[in-house]
Amino acid sequence: MAEVKTITAHLKVLVNTAQYESAETFVSMEATLDDFDDPVEEHAKLYAQCEAATLNSLRAIYKGRGKSTSVRMIAKQHGITFHG
Repeated sequence: MAEVKTITAHLKVLVNTAQYESAETFVSMEATLDDFDDPVEEHAKLYAQCEAATLNSLRAIYKGRGKSTSVRMIAKQHGITFHG
């Protein structure tokens, strides 16, 4: 009988937007694995997708503040791996 495995990856970032204001972005993803999937490899892929979604969200926050910061710089500033 097949065993159902579910993995979850999430990433939360708090951004200081100046003058005692902040913005928070939270991304959570869940995947169901097949019998032949490697859980470690699939979790790494899922976490990479979380990082990409978080970077898109952070870029929107910075853009909303009128900053034209590159995605690479945002990733570096927040310690997120850029998978460009």
